[in-house]
Amino acid sequence: MAEEADTFITVSTDPFFLTVAYPDAHLPLLRQQCGIPEKPYEADDVSVLPQVGIDSQRLREYTADYYNCMSRLDTAVGLLLERLERSGKTDETLVIFTTDHGAQFSRGKTCCYEGGIKVPHIVKWPGQSAVGLTRTELISHVNILPTITDILDIETPSGAGQSYRSLLGDEKVTWRQYVCSEWTGSNPPGYFPQRTIRNKRYKLIVNYLSDRPSPSAQNYAGSERLWPPGATEDEIASADERIRAAYATYLNPSRYELYDLLEDPWEFHNLIGNPSLSAVADQLQVALAGWQTATDDRIVSSEVLDRLTTDHDRISAEYYTESAWGSSRDYRWQYADYLHR
Repeated sequence: MAEEADTFITVSTDPFFLTVAYPDAHLPLLRQQCGIPEKPYEADDVSVLPQVGIDSQRLREYTADYYNCMSRLDTAVGLLLERLERSGKTDETLVIFTTDHGAQFSRGKTCCYEGGIKVPHIVKWPGQSAVGLTRTELISHVNILPTITDILDIETPSGAGQSYRSLLGDEKVTWRQYVCSEWTGSNPPGYFPQRTIRNKRYKLIVNYLSDRPSPSAQNYAGSERLWPPGATEDEIASADERIRAAYATYLNPSRYELYDLLEDPWEFHNLIGNPSLSAVADQLQVALAGWQTATDDRIVSSEVLDRLTTDHDRISAEYYTESAWGSSRDYRWQYADYLHR
């Protein structure tokens, strides 16, 4: 991939934009590929990812291979940066390293827990960004486009988020209080609309279909799980009461979930309904509603939600009953006709 990227980088003297997406970190979690890493991690070298909350030899074996993928990814990114350096364009190139979701383990990818949405974001802008600086301000991928247009001094499309250019230095910056995120579904059977909002301490999750099980939990945990790195039914049963309760919430969440990320960073204890935090929950709900209005999030309309749910259920029943991958793509989504009119 570094060679292909190098061809693109060096073929012209014109400014360029290049996205390089790597397969490592996705299943299957390959222990070693092309001799990399030279010395793979073993199960005894690692701990299970913190949001999983369960320890077993089997889970540590998958975790070790996940880290082996990460080691291989580090090597690949290093090769890419070497090619950029060789091209002579390093000093005039903005490099952003990020990912689109968390790891493919329980309470990770395809859900709105921190294990699914708290991802790395590293920026290198020679001569402009502070080296080795860690900022704690809340940002999201929506901020990438306006940051790039800000740096290029070109017009930013409306509704495209907020530039974080001011955060690349070590100066104190007045920044926003909240960040929001969302999950609706990546395929028909994975449909489970969620919206979240958080500040530096508290996080609220809204589950719009709390009358049915979460497909993410079904796919990544328990007896029906689709993905092997997910916790098994026996592993969940062997965990302590707090973790078992968290997995029960994962599978069958209430309409609202509230977490204290300072005391409970991996969201094992749902605090919704705690009288001492009712004002916090109310404040987050009001702020989330404001964001949804500003972004024209139609999921708040019961009519739209019902129609969208009916569409997903119909397609899932007709095309995904026999296979998780779908028997055909010969169907037409209806939501394009009504969702953004």
